[in-house]
Amino acid sequence: MKQFLLCALLVSAPVWSRTAVAHDVSGPAASQNRITVHVIDMVPVGKSTLRYAEVQADRILRKAGVAAEWVDCAEPHSGRSNDGVCPEGSDPGLFIVGIRGDNAPGSSSKSALGFAMPQFPSSNHAVVLYPRIIQIVRANAYPLDERVLLAYVIAHELAHLLFGSVAHGEGIMRANWSRQEFERMTDRTLLFTSGQAHLLQRALQERRAGRGRRMFPPS
Repeated sequence: MKQFLLCALLVSAPVWSRTAVAHDVSGPAASQNRITVHVIDMVPVGKSTLRYAEVQADRILRKAGVAAEWVDCAEPHSGRSNDGVCPEGSDPGLFIVGIRGDNAPGSSSKSALGFAMPQFPSSNHAVVLYPRIIQIVRANAYPLDERVLLAYVIAHELAHLLFGSVAHGEGIMRANWSRQEFERMTDRTLLFTSGQAHLLQRALQERRAGRGRRMFPPS
């Protein structure tokens, strides 16, 4: 079966309108290990699918010692109510993930499931290509839930942003996921390695201290 690539790419970043309140997150992670993720569903995948994916992505990040607050935002000029803005702001712990309903013409790979933009000045934008998630779910002989795969793509791209690097490693940070990773996703056993988890926490702390620099995910 064809493997799909997770990658990073530089594109311009818009400002998004907010139409949903944040999902409260509680847990033991220290405040310096907390992030806020603005999610823009441009497909749309639907509220239940998105919420399930956010819960799973949150579980993956928490296992690595990073807690997230998830805020659902509307695409600008979408025709939906404009009751405020999801501001970019200056919070180094703010990240923006757009879920696109096309295959992002101009992306660096025709098989990419998503891409992150650590080269962007704010280094906090990532994109998920939902049609390719559906494609791989349908092509995979092993049962795979599209909501679970969406969660893992989000976690992978957020890690790229935290690391400030397009480099890849093992497990979640593999450039090409195989059946082994898909099976572990389904079993909920695919997590960041201990080394990757330590580096994610360190990268976030460095980012908050204004000393963000490129870090390479270890195996």
